[in-house]
Formats: sequence, C-alpha cells, structure tokens
Amino acid sequence: MQQNLQSISYFLPELILISAILFTIVSDLIPSVKKYSFYISLIGIFLSGLMLLMIGYSDKMIFNNMIIDDAFSYYFKFILLLSTFSIVLVSKYYKSLDDEYRPEYNALLLIILLGMFLMTSSINLVMIYLSLELVSIPSYILAGILKNDKKSNEASLKYVIFGSFASGLMLFGFSLLYGVSGSTDIYGVHQALLTVNNPSMILMSIVLILVGFGYKISMVPFHYWTPDVYEGSPTTITAFLSVAPKAAGFALFIRLFFTVFTDA
Repeated sequence: MQQNLQSISYFLPELILISAILFTIVSDLIPSVKKYSFYISLIGIFLSGLMLLMIGYSDKMIFNNMIIDDAFSYYFKFILLLSTFSIVLVSKYYKSLDDEYRPEYNALLLIILLGMFLMTSSINLVMIYLSLELVSIPSYILAGILKNDKKSNEASLKYVIFGSFASGLMLFGFSLLYGVSGSTDIYGVHQALLTVNNPSMILMSIVLILVGFGYKISMVPFHYWTPDVYEGSPTTITAFLSVAPKAAGFALFIRLFFTVFTDA
C-alpha cells in the first residue's frame, strides 16, 4: 500500500488524463457544458504533456513493479501526446461526425491515449494485456462511430473479430510464459527462460505473441484487416490508428522482445 501511494507521484500525467476523461464524460451529461468537451480534451492532453515535461522520468518501477518510468517510455509518450492532440484538434472540423457524439468521441480518444501510455511503460504480462485491451476496445467503437455509414459498421465488425482472435492467441502465448516461469514480471520471465531447456515451447510462445503484436502494428502477414478498417473508419480515426497505436505497439514490442527473448 505504501509503495502504491509513493508511486502516484510518478503517475501524475496519467492521472491528469484520467481526470480529463471523467470531466469529458460528465460534460456529455450536462447540456450547457456539452459543447466544451473539445476544450476539456485539449486542456487535459496539454496539462498531461506539461506535467510529463516537468517531472521527467525516474527509472523507477512503480505500482508493485507493474509499470516502469524510464527514458524509453518518456520518449514515446510525447509522440503519443502530439498525435492525439492533433487528431482531437482536427476532429473539431470534421463534418461527418454527429455533434451529439463528439463528447464520447473525445473521451474514447483520451482513453486510448491512457492505454497507450500504459503500453509504453508496462513490464508485467497482465499489465501488457490490460493496456492493449484498453487501446483496442475503444478503437473498435471509434471505427464504427458513423452509425449510418455501412462501411464504418463493417470496419468496426471486422476490427472486433480480428482483434479478439489475435488477443486470444497472444494471451495463450503469455500463459505459456507464465507456466514455465511462474512469474508475470517480464524480467522474471527472462531469467526463467535462460534456464529452460525447451526451445519448442519458447518458439511457440514467440509465434503466438507475434500474432497479437503483429495485428496491433499491422505487420505482415497480420495486416489483412488494415485496408478494410482504414477505408471504412472516419478519416480522422484512420489517421489516428495509422500513427499513435502503431507507435505504442512498436514501443511495447521492442521492450517485451528485447527483455524476454534475448540473452543480453
């Protein structure tokens, strides 16, 4: 408990995003405040970036070693903040989106940003999976947010089906790693794999995890969903999905594979 309370001081940018998400959702419930959800979102992203710049990084593991606050995640967080800020800004002038759904639209973008922050920092298999789903599930909704557009509905459905399938296979790969190591911490898994004399199991887990990560970053041959989803999604969401989640996916991919599956 004490460690978790101390961890909060390194988690302030994420807490600001959580507050912005809550305020954006509440603004949708109050008609007189609903039109300000755009500004709430932008201010939340800006304050989160400002806090991130002020506190820097500490190279400490926080929240019972679930997350690490290091230079690697620090660099990627600025890319994610800039990408999301620009998409929220441009979406203000996107006419195809119904004004009734704009607060939910902005809140979902902020939720994805929070998930991507966690993706870049996660060092625990459970946290990795939760952060990936925190990005994926709102993305499914945003892909189909144009309810009267059949292509948007089709894009959302395909995204859900392919995404769920890939996540399930990735989770099975994680379960193999946990089964052989008895730990969900990626550093503990790494130490266990160094002494395991079962290359077939390790290879199987790598393949299964690659399916999940390959889907997230549109890596061949797991890119088959990309053209249909990008074509049917709103233009702003296509732009967002092609940059921000890809950057977070690459960050998580590099951290996991470099830490777990190398002997360095």
